[in-house]
Amino acid sequence: LSRQYRKNQNLEAVLSEYQTELDRQRTSKIHALIHEASNAQNSNIAKQHYADCLKLDPENQAARRAFAGNIKKDKKQAPKGSKKPQQTAGLPKPLLFGIGFIIFITIGLVIYFVIAQPPNPEPTTYLTPGQADNQSDLLSPEPATSDKSDSLVNSGRNMTGPTSNPLPIDEPEQGTLVFNTLGKTTEIRINGDIVLGTRVERPPGEYEIECFQNGELVYQTAHTLEADEWKTVTVKPETSLLSEAEPKDRSVNPEHMSSPEVKKEKVSDPEVKVEPPQILVGSLIVKIRGAVCDVSISGSPTFTRKREVDVESIRVGNHIVNFQTATYAFPFKREVTIEPGKQTVLDIQLHKVTIGVRGGANATIEINGESIGRAPIVGVYLPTGKYTFKAIGSTFPSIAREITSDNKIIFGN
Repeated sequence: LSRQYRKNQNLEAVLSEYQTELDRQRTSKIHALIHEASNAQNSNIAKQHYADCLKLDPENQAARRAFAGNIKKDKKQAPKGSKKPQQTAGLPKPLLFGIGFIIFITIGLVIYFVIAQPPNPEPTTYLTPGQADNQSDLLSPEPATSDKSDSLVNSGRNMTGPTSNPLPIDEPEQGTLVFNTLGKTTEIRINGDIVLGTRVERPPGEYEIECFQNGELVYQTAHTLEADEWKTVTVKPETSLLSEAEPKDRSVNPEHMSSPEVKKEKVSDPEVKVEPPQILVGSLIVKIRGAVCDVSISGSPTFTRKREVDVESIRVGNHIVNFQTATYAFPFKREVTIEPGKQTVLDIQLHKVTIGVRGGANATIEINGESIGRAPIVGVYLPTGKYTFKAIGSTFPSIAREITSDNKIIFGN
C-alpha cells in the first residue's frame, strides 16, 4: 500500500484497498473460527471460537445461531450433580483428611451418648423382708422415667424430621405498587431509583418512596410490601397532608368540648382529601437502522446491542434517550415527548463513515469533541446530522460536514 501511494498519490484508492484487504482477512478469520468451533471436542473451546467470531462480525447470523445452540446443548447435556464431584476431586488431600477426621469424631460421640449409655438408667433397689410392703412405692417412679424417655425420643424425632424430609419452599412472589400522580411532571423514585411508568413490581421488603415535581420533593413515605400484594400509592403534596392533621376550627379546643352536639359535629367532620388524578402513560418504540446500539431511557437499565426497543408503558412528559454505537462507542442522544394514550416512534438512521489523514496515520480523530481512536477510522456509524471532525496531532484544519449517507472524510485533500 505504501508503494502504491508513492506511485500514484491517490489516498482514496489506497484506503479502499486497505479496507478491502481488512474485510478479506476478517472473512477468512471468521470462516477459520467457525470451522475450528465445529470440529472442537470441548464445548467451552467451541463457545470461545464463536464468541471471537461475533467480536469480528456482530451481525454474523450463522455464528450467532451456532453460539446460542451450543449453550442450549450444554444446558441439556450437563447433569444436575456434575459440579459436586469435580469440586470434591479438586480439594487438597490435607483438607479431605481433616474433614474425614471430623466426621469420625462426630460418629464416635453419637455412638457414645446415644447407643453406649441408656437414656435414664433405673436405680437398683435392694429390698429387705420388712420393706416388701413398700415395693410398690419404690417402683412408682418407673412411669415417670418411661414418660421422660419417651418425651426425649419424641423430641428427637421432631428435631430430625424436618432435616431428613425438608418441605419444598416456594420462592416469594412479587408485590405490585400502583401510583396515582399529580400530573405528567411528577417524578417517582423507589429507594433512590427513578421509576418509568406508574405500575412496578418488586419483591417483598421495605421501600422508601419519593415523589418530585419540578425538581422539588412533594411527597415521601415508606411502605413494607408483602408477597402478592397490590398497593395503590396516592401522591399528595405536603400542604394537603398538613391540612388533614389540623382541625378546621382552631378556636375550638377538642379537649374542653362538653356539649354532645359539638362532639357529634367534630366526629362527622369529613377529612380533607386530594382526589387522585388519572394515570397518564404512553408508549415508546425506538427503531435503529444501519447498525446496533446500546440504548437507555432516562437513566433506565441499558438495552445492549439492539435494533429496536419497545416500551409499552412510560409516563408522559419529556424523556432523554441515550445511544452508544457498537463500533468505536460513539455516544449521542435524542429527546422525545410522550403524550397520554399515544404511541411515540423514534427512528434513527446510522451512516458508515471512513476517516483518513494524509501523512498522519497516527493522528487522533475527534468527532464533535469525542475522541474515537487513531486514524485511519474504518466504519464508525453516525446518525444523520452536522459534525465537526478534527485530526489531533496533524496540521490539517478541522472539517465541518453534514452526514446524510455513507461518507468518507479525508484530511489533506
